[in-house]
Amino acid sequence: ESIRDGDNLLYLKKFEEAIKIFNFILEIDKKNYVALKKKAIALGNLNNFVEANDCFSKAIEIIYSCINEDSKLEKDKSK
Repeated sequence: ESIRDGDNLLYLKKFEEAIKIFNFILEIDKKNYVALKKKAIALGNLNNFVEANDCFSKAIEIIYSCINEDSKLEKDKSK
Protein backbone atom coordinates (compact mmCIF):
# COMPACT_ATOMS: atom_id res chain seq x y z
CA GLU A 1 0.00 0.00 0.00
CA SER A 2 1.35 3.37 -0.99
CA ILE A 3 0.53 7.07 -1.07
CA ARG A 4 -0.48 6.59 -4.71
CA ASP A 5 -3.03 3.95 -3.69
CA GLY A 6 -4.49 6.37 -1.16
CA ASP A 7 -4.52 9.15 -3.76
CA ASN A 8 -6.47 6.95 -6.14
CA LEU A 9 -9.05 6.29 -3.44
CA LEU A 10 -9.28 10.02 -2.68
CA TYR A 11 -9.94 10.64 -6.37
CA LEU A 12 -12.69 8.00 -6.30
CA LYS A 13 -14.12 9.63 -3.14
CA LYS A 14 -13.57 6.46 -1.13
CA PHE A 15 -12.41 8.43 1.86
CA GLU A 16 -12.72 5.74 4.56
CA GLU A 17 -10.62 3.34 2.48
CA ALA A 18 -8.05 6.05 1.79
CA ILE A 19 -7.76 6.75 5.52
CA LYS A 20 -7.03 3.06 6.16
CA ILE A 21 -4.14 3.20 3.68
CA PHE A 22 -2.74 6.42 5.14
CA ASN A 23 -3.03 4.94 8.66
CA PHE A 24 -1.11 1.86 7.49
CA ILE A 25 1.65 4.09 6.09
CA LEU A 26 1.73 6.09 9.33
CA GLU A 27 2.10 2.89 11.39
CA ILE A 28 5.33 2.25 9.49
CA ASP A 29 6.51 5.87 9.38
CA LYS A 30 4.90 8.18 11.93
CA LYS A 31 6.72 11.17 10.43
CA ASN A 32 5.33 10.74 6.93
CA TYR A 33 3.92 14.24 6.53
CA VAL A 34 2.52 13.45 3.07
CA ALA A 35 0.38 10.63 4.48
CA LEU A 36 -0.76 12.94 7.30
CA LYS A 37 -1.71 15.66 4.83
CA LYS A 38 -3.62 13.25 2.61
CA LYS A 39 -5.36 11.71 5.62
CA ALA A 40 -6.41 15.22 6.67
CA ILE A 41 -7.92 15.80 3.23
CA ALA A 42 -9.91 12.57 3.48
CA LEU A 43 -11.08 13.41 7.00
CA GLY A 44 -12.14 16.88 5.89
CA ASN A 45 -14.21 15.35 3.12
CA LEU A 46 -15.95 13.27 5.78
CA ASN A 47 -16.64 16.47 7.76
CA ASN A 48 -14.29 15.34 10.52
CA PHE A 49 -12.68 18.75 10.76
CA VAL A 50 -11.18 18.45 14.24
CA GLU A 51 -9.18 15.33 13.38
CA ALA A 52 -8.32 16.77 9.95
CA ASN A 53 -6.92 19.85 11.67
CA ASP A 54 -4.88 17.65 14.03
CA CYS A 55 -3.36 15.81 11.07
CA PHE A 56 -2.52 19.05 9.25
CA SER A 57 -0.95 20.42 12.45
CA LYS A 58 1.19 17.30 12.90
CA ALA A 59 2.31 17.47 9.27
CA ILE A 60 3.33 21.10 9.68
CA GLU A 61 5.25 20.28 12.89
CA ILE A 62 7.16 17.53 11.08
CA ILE A 63 8.01 19.80 8.16
CA TYR A 64 9.07 22.57 10.53
CA SER A 65 11.31 20.22 12.53
CA CYS A 66 12.96 19.01 9.31
CA ILE A 67 13.66 22.59 8.28
CA ASN A 68 15.18 23.32 11.70
CA GLU A 69 17.37 20.21 11.50
CA ASP A 70 18.60 21.22 8.02
CA SER A 71 19.37 24.72 9.29
CA LYS A 72 21.38 23.32 12.20
CA LEU A 73 23.34 21.05 9.84
CA GLU A 74 24.15 23.98 7.58
CA LYS A 75 25.37 26.04 10.54
CA ASP A 76 27.55 23.14 11.72
CA LYS A 77 29.09 22.80 8.24
CA SER A 78 30.02 26.46 8.15
CA LYS A 79 32.02 26.24 11.44
